[in-house]
Amino acid sequence: MSDASQLMPTGIPGLDQLLEGGIVRGNSLLIEGPPGSGKSTLGVRILYEGATRYQEPGLLVTFEEFPRQVYAEALNYGIDIHALEEAGMLRVIWTPPSRVLESFRGKSDLVEKIVKEIGVRRLLIDSITHFKRVSSDEIKLREILSGILTNLKIAGVNALLVKELERQDEETIAFEEYLVDASLRLHNKSEGAHGENTRYLEVRKTRGHGHVSGLHPFQLDTGGFRIFPRLRAKDVRKVLPTSAPASRERVTFGVKGLDAMLCGGLLPGSQAVVSGYAGCGKTVLSSHFLDRGLKSGGQGIVLSLKDDAEGIMAGAESLGMDWRPAVVSGQLRILHFHPLGISIEEVVDQLIYEVCRARPDRFICDSVDGLAQIAGSHDSLRQHVLVMTDILLAAGVTSLFIQDARRMGGESDDDLLWLAHLAASSIKFSMAEVEGSLRRFVTIVKHAGSDHTKELREFHIDSQGLHVQRAGAGLSGILTGQAQRALRNLSNDVLPILGSVDGTLQRIAASNMASHTLLDDVCEARQQVALIDAQLREYFGGVDTAEHVAAAPAASGARLSAVRILLVEDNITNQQVALGILKKLGLRADAVANGAEALKSLEIIPYDLLLMDVQMPVMDGFEATRHIRSAQSAVQNHQVPIIAMTAHAMQGDRERCLEAGMNDYVTKPIAPQALAEALDKWLPKEEGELRKARNDQRDGGVTDVSIAEPQAPIFDKAGMMARLMDDEELAQTVAEGFLEDIPQQIEMLRGYLEARDAPGAERQAHAIKGASANVGGEALCTVAFEMEKAARAGDLDAAGGHMAELDAQFDRLKKAMTKDL
Repeated sequence: MSDASQLMPTGIPGLDQLLEGGIVRGNSLLIEGPPGSGKSTLGVRILYEGATRYQEPGLLVTFEEFPRQVYAEALNYGIDIHALEEAGMLRVIWTPPSRVLESFRGKSDLVEKIVKEIGVRRLLIDSITHFKRVSSDEIKLREILSGILTNLKIAGVNALLVKELERQDEETIAFEEYLVDASLRLHNKSEGAHGENTRYLEVRKTRGHGHVSGLHPFQLDTGGFRIFPRLRAKDVRKVLPTSAPASRERVTFGVKGLDAMLCGGLLPGSQAVVSGYAGCGKTVLSSHFLDRGLKSGGQGIVLSLKDDAEGIMAGAESLGMDWRPAVVSGQLRILHFHPLGISIEEVVDQLIYEVCRARPDRFICDSVDGLAQIAGSHDSLRQHVLVMTDILLAAGVTSLFIQDARRMGGESDDDLLWLAHLAASSIKFSMAEVEGSLRRFVTIVKHAGSDHTKELREFHIDSQGLHVQRAGAGLSGILTGQAQRALRNLSNDVLPILGSVDGTLQRIAASNMASHTLLDDVCEARQQVALIDAQLREYFGGVDTAEHVAAAPAASGARLSAVRILLVEDNITNQQVALGILKKLGLRADAVANGAEALKSLEIIPYDLLLMDVQMPVMDGFEATRHIRSAQSAVQNHQVPIIAMTAHAMQGDRERCLEAGMNDYVTKPIAPQALAEALDKWLPKEEGELRKARNDQRDGGVTDVSIAEPQAPIFDKAGMMARLMDDEELAQTVAEGFLEDIPQQIEMLRGYLEARDAPGAERQAHAIKGASANVGGEALCTVAFEMEKAARAGDLDAAGGHMAELDAQFDRLKKAMTKDL
């Protein structure tokens, strides 16, 4: 490589990187390409950068456009040539080609005079194609051009020559390429399904030093001329100095069970692949990984080809993670790229910039499949992922690459197996249907340098994130998505105990036993029976035998229990209340936290009905319904009945729900009678099953409970018990969950108000309103409703003025609920 002092940098982002610093001083550069490829713009930009950044005066000689045209076009790209001329840093002349030739032959001093007058160091001729107007003899043209380049080299001027290409193919090699010291060719190719053009730059030659070959995408817009180099692994070290991880301690996820499976966590500075089917929890795990780093004071970068920054932060908030302060302070950088209209080279270029600037500790790529979409081919994807991992390794960044699986068992695309081999660790998520329920499992496929846990562990996700549980014992076929109990082991485990119980019972039956011996045998028999029950629960789940036996004679009950309902609700208290009502009606339901999760669930399970909250983070009920009804979505049943649940209760809400494609509408807080009526109307069942349950509740005095009035009581226990069908145990569970959750919800609302985030404040006040209404906290509900309305109107000062009252009403409600329940 040449000494930097001997090079003329172009000043174009990415181009000097391809030219390994620039062009040798005094050397010539040919810029050729077809119409519309950006030849003249690139040339003018090099003059501009030279004048403004390096204090090197320039001269533009144009044969085609008048100076005023050049000025106007340059202004479109932020270049004020008039100002540069006034400062004596640039000159533009329009002249016939013959006069320029005369100048270099000594017959005219036009060019020579300007070169000496302002000390020209860069001279652009646009374009040398016009020399054919002087002569059509190629030998004579070669002599003319050779003389011009020699004179400029003697004067220490770098010549920039623009040339038009009549044909764009590899066989087009004109004599000018042999004469110049360096050559760039611009390409303007029609690509993509819609015929959009993509521009590329190719370095054809550089005399005196090296360069990076290949076709490199570039952008030409009002922000200037930016090239995105297609780097090779060996190029990374030239642009990014090596940096070891700050600590050799294991990098943890903050998920206790998972960190234990990984022998404490990931190796610092390593890469891990997290693969799994849609909806299995990959993004939740990556959120834990990032949140752990931010709370430790580290820097983080998220590269997303799915959700934008707002969607990512909203998803984190649903798990109790507030990343907004980290984004504001620059501790967290979220790089969002839409897969359409972007090149993978641009993504890598931005990653290099952010890694050099922020020096992150943790990095997340979500996802590799998104990169594959913009890479165009598996070879291109592999090349660029290798470059990305080399960048991260050089900088000592611990990173996660998220990869989608093709099936519930977690199988990945065969063409992406190299990614798992490349990474130091591989974490696989899988899902399986067990007795009508969708369950999630995690396993460590690979973890270099440690004796990691090799069993599958079950986990669940709630509003606090991901929780790893015990091993999936007694199950087989998890990785196929069709888990089954390993019944072949049942007899071996249970029958010996049953035989022992039989022997114990025979001893008890002997009438001549002493009383103390009888009691000992009775205790032993009960222990053995309990052990059998534990084994059966392990194989068949925690079946409530009393409830099951009571329901067995009723055919309608069996039909109801087979109905599959999906509850889409982001608030944990509202979830508990709705699930409790459904259980009392003889129904069961799965619950998800937003519309996006609902879509993933509907792709896997053909639910019979959806209970859809309207206002949720990530994806609300209206958007989710439109996706479900769309024939292009992957859900199994586009016509599944959808019942909207909303606490808005405003004029026109019902019509808006129906227009979005929903079938019916119930208001929150939900009354069992109203919900039963809606279910009775839309569920596939025998006539009268739910009507009987509904009538039973009417006889029990269930009443609808509306949004609290201004003079609402602190705690309406009667209203809460009515909604929960007088189930004391359920009421206690809901109350405990509410009192634990609401303080966090209030703090999140306070954060939105401090950040002046009106939509976030409205959404959060709405959540508090709905939860408090469900538990009978009507005074708290009233305050939250006022704050919601103020935030919707954009009056954050008015909303913030209610915070003290909100805190006070929650304290009063907490005391009342603790006393009365």
